[in-house]
Amino acid sequence: MNMQLSEFKLQELERMMNDFGTAPRIFNSEAQFQFELAWKIKEEFCCEVKLEELSRVNGGKKDYTDIILEKGDLRIALELKYRTAAISGYNLKKHGATDLGAYDFLWDVHRIQKLTKMETSVKGEEVTLPCTRGYALILTNESHYWNDMTPKNTINREFLIGGNPSGELKKGEHKWFDKSGNRGILPPVIANSPSRRDPIKICKDYVYQWKPYCDLKSKKNGVFKYMIVEIVPNCSMESNSEDID
Repeated sequence: MNMQLSEFKLQELERMMNDFGTAPRIFNSEAQFQFELAWKIKEEFCCEVKLEELSRVNGGKKDYTDIILEKGDLRIALELKYRTAAISGYNLKKHGATDLGAYDFLWDVHRIQKLTKMETSVKGEEVTLPCTRGYALILTNESHYWNDMTPKNTINREFLIGGNPSGELKKGEHKWFDKSGNRGILPPVIANSPSRRDPIKICKDYVYQWKPYCDLKSKKNGVFKYMIVEIVPNCSMESNSEDID
């Protein structure tokens, strides 16, 4: 298959994920997932595929993007998250901490907004090569991500990416809460995690949907699902957050 990069759209990325899931392909790590998806894209599309490209410098801090697809003036950014629960017979890490995992996924959305210049860069930050559009993708067998019906008084209530019948990630500034319900006041577990202190700024309402990847029947934690958020620049918002990897 020799498709043009201009044909790389959300539907094509979903098709690739469905191909992996049909096998099914269970990755041992996020790095393996990143490499194999990049390899598949390279096989099917006429473009340059770059891994861990230095895309931005924020106040002297280097910032890398998981996958960059490039052909002429067209550049597409992909950020991947692979969060797993243990499965008997498979070498999978037990990540846990789904509140932090959801935050990290939404931070990928936030980062790609900056790469596509949907957000106005602050002084000292440089986007070396802006992207045309981007995709934030999470693959997981931790059902808490898509079944999250956590009570609304939790500290991570604005970072939930499951249990939302509307299927929308709302525009605005998303912050942590303390246990007393005060918005933006960091509880100790977050205050001691410098890379996840900042609020996340979302520039528009994004529609999302969890989709089936595979089902390792009779295996505990054997159901995998994925979700993709497509980021296309059409608005701007000021930001002064620091980046995390």
